[in-house]
Amino acid sequence: MFSEYMSSLNEINIEMQKFRHDYKNILITMERYIDNKDLDGLKKYFKEKIINTEKNTLLKNSLIHDLGNLELMELKGLLLTKLLTAVEKKIDIQIEIPEKIDSINMDIIDLSRMIGILIDNAIEASIECENPFINLAIMKTNDNSVLMIIENNFTNTLDIHQLYKNHYSTKKGKRGYGLNNVKDILNNYPNVLMNTSIEENIFIQEIEIR
Repeated sequence: MFSEYMSSLNEINIEMQKFRHDYKNILITMERYIDNKDLDGLKKYFKEKIINTEKNTLLKNSLIHDLGNLELMELKGLLLTKLLTAVEKKIDIQIEIPEKIDSINMDIIDLSRMIGILIDNAIEASIECENPFINLAIMKTNDNSVLMIIENNFTNTLDIHQLYKNHYSTKKGKRGYGLNNVKDILNNYPNVLMNTSIEENIFIQEIEIR
């Protein structure tokens, strides 16, 4: 996980270095519009030639910033790698980690396995939507529990009562082990509560770790 994190971080750093290297040239290309006071042309050029071209680089750099308060390196590396994959698939990512998270009362391997499954499922489900998105929040509660929330949109019909059964899947050819594996992990942690809900085609997973 750490090596994947460092690899992803290095890739983003290289892309940002390229962006900074080209920054002066980008400003020069905008000069003509400014000199001619062509505001409409500048807006169009900026949107089509700059924002669209560099959007992925800026989004990837934003992921590092948004994950900054998560100080568990293994989990941070996993999330960065998974969410970079989501960005490449044109999925909109929103992250909220309002304060430092430096400990979670769960074995880090089990936690990473569980979150990895949930993020993979969120990517698979949302990518089939017209405007795919994944929202991730990790925060402390008033009683010092850690609350993790993963939201994504989806198009398939889901039977929420069947989700955690072995072999259940909404996709043809899929074996459906993932969520059953999550259930098996949770059976070893009476201090972890998980709630699954659906609201207007938004799939919501809430995990409270006490």
